[in-house]
Amino acid sequence: MKTDRKKKISIIISIIFVVVAATAIYFAMPKNKDLSESSIFDKAEVEALAGQVIDYINAEDYEGLRAMAVDEMADIMNQERMDEAKAAGQAWLDALDTENEAAATEKYIAELEGDIMPIEMLIAFAESDGGAQVFGPEKTKEVAAHAKEIQAAGAKYCDCPACAAVEAILARKDEMLK
Repeated sequence: MKTDRKKKISIIISIIFVVVAATAIYFAMPKNKDLSESSIFDKAEVEALAGQVIDYINAEDYEGLRAMAVDEMADIMNQERMDEAKAAGQAWLDALDTENEAAATEKYIAELEGDIMPIEMLIAFAESDGGAQVFGPEKTKEVAAHAKEIQAAGAKYCDCPACAAVEAILARKDEMLK
């Protein structure tokens, strides 16, 4: 049972690594409809890029991740930051079933809460000059409109795969803190 739990937690840690890398790539993939229905992203392209990100993370190829990232994200996509994230996840794993589990869980959740992009920030970015530089002048309008649409539907966070993964983990925060 302890091994199964550690396997599940290892998967969660892997998702966190994807959060850091994928946030640089994805900002507005709708979660309320299939990716193939997106007017913003091409499904095959997103799947290929996501696979590439995962390969880079597994290979610890942070330079490859940096090359894929927009300039604003490339600055934080470095060995030190990735090692920091990996260490935080590993510290949590190591603390499971020990007297340090509660404190490590709180620290891990705080890290996740710091990594997820609130919907207001996505809207502000998409409507900024930086958003226009990242997405292009037309696509940035689509991203902003999409973000406003999901905000109106009750979304609190960006719905890219990275943020969606973190949101799913944070949805179990109370369970994790027990």
